[in-house]
Amino acid sequence: MSNLLLIHSDTTNGDVAFEDSSGNGVVLTPVGNVQHSTEQQKFGASSISFNGSGDYVNGSLPNTLGTGDFTIDWWYYTGIMSSQNIFAWNVGGDVASVYQSGANGYLHYYAGGADRITSSTIPFNTWLHVAVCRSSGTTKLFINGQQVGTSYSDSINFPDTQFRIGWSANAVNGYIDELRITNTAEYTSNFIPPTRPYNAALTTYYDTIVRDRPVNYWRLGEASGDAIDEVGQHDLTWAGTPIYGEIGPLVGDSNTAMTLDGATEYARSASNIATYNFNTGAIEAWIYLPSLPGSDVWFIHHGRTDVNYQQGWFAGVKSDGTLLLQTKPASTWYYYSTSAGAIPAGAWHHVVFTFLESSYLKIFVDGVEVATPIYYNMGTSTTGLLTLGASWHTSASVFFPGSLAEVAVYNYPLTPEQIK
Repeated sequence: MSNLLLIHSDTTNGDVAFEDSSGNGVVLTPVGNVQHSTEQQKFGASSISFNGSGDYVNGSLPNTLGTGDFTIDWWYYTGIMSSQNIFAWNVGGDVASVYQSGANGYLHYYAGGADRITSSTIPFNTWLHVAVCRSSGTTKLFINGQQVGTSYSDSINFPDTQFRIGWSANAVNGYIDELRITNTAEYTSNFIPPTRPYNAALTTYYDTIVRDRPVNYWRLGEASGDAIDEVGQHDLTWAGTPIYGEIGPLVGDSNTAMTLDGATEYARSASNIATYNFNTGAIEAWIYLPSLPGSDVWFIHHGRTDVNYQQGWFAGVKSDGTLLLQTKPASTWYYYSTSAGAIPAGAWHHVVFTFLESSYLKIFVDGVEVATPIYYNMGTSTTGLLTLGASWHTSASVFFPGSLAEVAVYNYPLTPEQIK
């Protein structure tokens, strides 16, 4: 990612100096009464305040967006259902923008002389994360991490560098915070909105995982009750009597782990989890085995519960300590493992299975890739229940005899840099 513009608006009330934190030295020129205000803020001490009377900020990017990938995103707060030109680019040419319509409170992506994407009515008097993102010629509009409207096949050229936050006509009446422009596609599917300022230091393991936008994330550090999904909507209910509060794998982190007996204990989702995109995706976990198992064991399973209940995928450990992935896209089982990367018993290990677009599987142990990529057959992943600590057919079986922590599932492949 390369930031072309980054405005934090973290300053004092009434300040009229605007700073670009991207490192590009973009000069920002305020017009009218636009200023920083501590009355509302998403992050930090302040946000940019617009009073609806023609206030805006001008600037020029260091590079054009052209016909390539880009992301423009910000946090937006308004209590007014009025026409508001929120952000515009290519201002010196055929203007493109995201604006709010006054009749219904929709947000629109406008480019090439027409509305291209339209949302439904937005919520008012609350902060919204807004993102417009073009990836390989397809532009999407997101509000609070959810795609709105219809994807637009977008080859429009943006050859001019000028942009404007707000506008003189149909001016913004509200607040904008944490505005960023990049020349990469940051969001191509639904995502968890940022939980901190961009480029802020990631001080904990939790911060790092959430920043990587998993679909589900179970820390397994609860003192009692369900395994809480930190980023999604799929808490897991424990069966049996697992041991809560075990010492976890992360030095200096107070989060604990769950220990399972390998015979009766597991956690399971109460409802189906929609299709994981495991043509590109990843599974990540910390696992601990006091001794190597006598046969294959599974620490995570996702699969159907109807007559084709076995369809799905499993990730686990073989009796020799090597990692194993098993899939059943239709009627045939597929097994993927490697002779390298056996995990020693009696210690915590960070394990990752990551699935590339070219149908190759990579396996990592403790941040190191343990084998050359393996061609795999995942097929079309199916909607089904998710189980931790066992596999599930008509009942739980093949239980995991050890400890688990920090389990995350992604809808895109993790890079070696993210894994380390």
